[in-house]
Amino acid sequence: RALSAGGIGFDDPARVSPAAYLASIASTLPIHKRDPAVAAFVADPSTWATSPCVILRDAYLVFRRVTTTAAYSALPLANCPIAARPTLRATLNDASGSPSLHRLHLLAGMRSQSRFSRLLATEELNTALAHPSLHPLAIARLRHAAVPPSHLIFTMCSVSDAHALSDAETTYLYLYRLRVPLPSLAP
Repeated sequence: RALSAGGIGFDDPARVSPAAYLASIASTLPIHKRDPAVAAFVADPSTWATSPCVILRDAYLVFRRVTTTAAYSALPLANCPIAARPTLRATLNDASGSPSLHRLHLLAGMRSQSRFSRLLATEELNTALAHPSLHPLAIARLRHAAVPPSHLIFTMCSVSDAHALSDAETTYLYLYRLRVPLPSLAP
């Protein structure tokens, strides 16, 4: 649970385990492909769905889960020119534009666990935000909590009076950030 919810700030293992599992497979795949005892099992990822090896079947299922989410489809396909690494979709999609398990090994050494975790967390957030009975203030709170540095608006230190925001400006900034409809400014 989150610190604000009485937890100690660790992610729920059940939530992050699929991302960790797939990242572990991606990171170790190049090594397994060179190991004569294992290479035959991992050589053709198109057979993983029906493999007698539970590890490969599970890797296939997690890969499908990750790459069929709306959050994955929303990722940029082209590499960002200022990014230090290619985007997840640019790495995993084949020439036809479809995610390919044959390209999973390309994520070795690319911090894929955080990338998969962020993707699954985005999907969970979008699912929660789409719930029809969710109150607008709950939606605003979820959006606020979903942005890692968003809490910093309340932790600013050493701001001179000349640069400090008024109460009205702070309220406006916070409401704007949370996408809450702004109150009318007319008298």
